[in-house]
Amino acid sequence: MTGEMTIPVMQTKEYSAGDVGKRLGITAQRVGRLATVIGLKAEQPGQNEYGRWAASKSQHSDKEVPTWLYTDKGLAEIKAEAKKEGYINV
Repeated sequence: MTGEMTIPVMQTKEYSAGDVGKRLGITAQRVGRLATVIGLKAEQPGQNEYGRWAASKSQHSDKEVPTWLYTDKGLAEIKAEAKKEGYINV
């Protein structure tokens, strides 16, 4: 040990569009459309307080595709917009 103090990296919970959709009872596609309508996503590659772009393996091929991962704040914004648009009653 060097006597130096290490500060643990804070991990934030991240959710895929599918995860957000399951929590809210809407489809992943609807989540993506709502995010686009309210301008939640940063330019690729990038991040903001609502989430970040990550590389993910495509379900149907060996390619990696960009996927937006939502933070808790992003989830809350999608929930508010879905409620406003009448997609959920929560």
